[in-house]
Amino acid sequence: YFEGCPNVAEIEEFLKREGKQFSMVEQGSLPPGHSLKSCSSPTLMIDGHVIFGSKTDGAALGCTLEYFDAEKIRARLSTHLP
Repeated sequence: YFEGCPNVAEIEEFLKREGKQFSMVEQGSLPPGHSLKSCSSPTLMIDGHVIFGSKTDGAALGCTLEYFDAEKIRARLSTHLP
């Protein structure tokens, strides 16, 4: 995510409610050219696979345009986590 992202709190709270372990990476703390800088904010990934959000061309920080739908994300997580 990028600092100030208006949507990161919602997905963070969702993951906590679901009891999921996760790491948050603030894109501004990453070195130039890091692969996670080419993700929209927020992006939820499991083992490099995008569950929510998207990869971008990396030219600039951008918001995830997909609407956060808890049921849809829950279903996606269940196919990638035990």
